[in-house]
Amino acid sequence: MILIHPAQITNWKSHFLKNGGAVFASKAKDPKTEAEEREERFLKTIGQQKMEIDFLKKALS
Repeated sequence: MILIHPAQITNWKSHFLKNGGAVFASKAKDPKTEAEEREERFLKTIGQQKMEIDFLKKALS
């Protein structure tokens, strides 16, 4: 069993109260560039078409 001294909890709390806003203010991800978004859409479309082609090949055989 791990015991945490009450003074340590007080230190953590004061540190969070001083710096906690920075955690929520920062962005989670960098925004994708327009080219990256377009490439992602193309790859998604290609994958979907490949699945449809494979399905139709199986259905016709």
